[in-house]
Amino acid sequence: MSAIEFLKSCRNNRTIVFTTVPFAGAALGSLIAELLPTALLHPGFLTAILHVSLWSAIVSAPLTLALFWADLIYRRGRLVNREIFKPALLAGAIAGAISGAVAQAVYSLDIGAGPVKNVFIRSLCWGIMGAILGWRTSSRVPNLGSLRGTLAGLGGGILGGLGFVALVSILPEFLGRLIGVGILGAALGLAIITVERLFRAATLNVIWGPREITTLSLGSTPVSIGGGDDHVRLHGIPPRAFLLWIERGRIFCKDQQTGKQTELKDGSTFTVARVQFRITIAGRPQSPGSMGAAN
Repeated sequence: MSAIEFLKSCRNNRTIVFTTVPFAGAALGSLIAELLPTALLHPGFLTAILHVSLWSAIVSAPLTLALFWADLIYRRGRLVNREIFKPALLAGAIAGAISGAVAQAVYSLDIGAGPVKNVFIRSLCWGIMGAILGWRTSSRVPNLGSLRGTLAGLGGGILGGLGFVALVSILPEFLGRLIGVGILGAALGLAIITVERLFRAATLNVIWGPREITTLSLGSTPVSIGGGDDHVRLHGIPPRAFLLWIERGRIFCKDQQTGKQTELKDGSTFTVARVQFRITIAGRPQSPGSMGAAN
């Protein structure tokens, strides 16, 4: 297998994309956060809260952008997209600042023994950050849903927080924070796609070529195919040229240019701009059938 084929196979593997990219984003944030003045670590209660809040915000901002990028890489969207930078970085900074402030405030109180504060409370605070990031990322992942995204982020944040606490305790301080925060990012990405898979009703399989398939969940929120900032971006066609959604258990595809609406079944296939699409109902074997070419 050539290097290009290997990279393609990695891009088509959602688990790899949603763990490695957030890991790298979180680790980068940790490196940047190391530039904060260490003098702020020692003064009083409020200063300590401010320091940890800033540290968490700096870590969380690139992590959130990495979660957005993971989704775009998998869907073959535009990575250089100014529309995602501001909301991703802002949401990440807010989530990190809130969770960091809460963590330091609670940690500074005389609550429980050292292990309880260090493991349970810190992990729970990472979960708070994960919940906010999961909620925000749900707007990018088709039909994940804000509630499921929030719960996935909460679970991933707690799991990643446990890994962070464990590594910080056994590795040198700098290396422990770097790898620990990276694990937090990977856990968040993995939790989000795991929850999305568990609750999907049907999928739209985008067949780019041999062994190159992108799978998107279908639901009540329309999945768009078009030449703009669409869920499936194809050159040479207008933005939002086709919409697919589920309504009362039935799958529909609408051609926005002609207004024609077609009902799709399990195994239905169609082609847009030389790219083939296939419908799969979750939990059912594929059945023969097609709707012909859509374009």
